[in-house]
Amino acid sequence: MDENRERITLLVPAYNEEKSIGKCIKSIDGQILSEKLKVLVIPNGCSDRTTEIVKREISLAKNKLISWEVIELSEGNKVRAINEGGKKGGNGVCRDDG
Repeated sequence: MDENRERITLLVPAYNEEKSIGKCIKSIDGQILSEKLKVLVIPNGCSDRTTEIVKREISLAKNKLISWEVIELSEGNKVRAINEGGKKGGNGVCRDDG
């Protein structure tokens, strides 16, 4: 396996989560990691400021072991969001969809 590639991908599907998504991203960014992590945040069909907040918080993220990506979907569908994220994930995929 390529040592520069993330072994674990965390999927964060988000539907109208403007009140909590910033805290979620900050919490992930604050983790102490021993290896690289890929985080896919997947706003799906949001009619609030979720996507805007996600992009802002990711731009402020400081953890150098985390690579962030936003996959924006036009329809609100959690299963589709997870499936789309899973397609871009690595060998191990986990979800944070509380």
